[in-house]
Amino acid sequence: MTGRVFSFSRVLNLLFILVAHHLLTLAAAASPLQFATTPDAPLHMQATKMSFFEMRGEAFLKQGAILQQGDLSLKSDKMHIVFGGPDKDVAEKIYVKGAVELIDAKGQRATAAHGVYDIASEKITLRDKVVVYDTSPNSQLDKLHGTILNINMRDGRGQLDGDGTARARIHLKPQVKP
Repeated sequence: MTGRVFSFSRVLNLLFILVAHHLLTLAAAASPLQFATTPDAPLHMQATKMSFFEMRGEAFLKQGAILQQGDLSLKSDKMHIVFGGPDKDVAEKIYVKGAVELIDAKGQRATAAHGVYDIASEKITLRDKVVVYDTSPNSQLDKLHGTILNINMRDGRGQLDGDGTARARIHLKPQVKP
């Protein structure tokens, strides 16, 4: 009988890699920086006051501005939508400012001072005083603080960073022992 012979250390190393990959996959699925996104869904916007400037290709929403796209909701005090294309009828960027809140269908939530949704690059960036709240009931994570949160709308993954002067921080809830 001919076959491959692997050393015990090689088998142990491969097993370790498989287990580590499995744990990282599980951690990513339950990550507070994983948002439910549907970038191909239509955009729905509403506000108490809305001004549309067709010739300039801009719209301004004020007082309770809400953008809904599939499972994701983006709220702010003010929203500025920039349209492009030959007829200026394609939303390209959406700027949000004041009491910015990003919420997904599973309850994942982030807040910031301002941000931008670059529709073409499928990326949302929140800036200044960013807080991500972990809503998982059994998680020890409570809040993540940072300066910049980048979210890839295609896969929902987010990355929270500091800006060189302020560091990203994490707050943990105490584990409750049964």
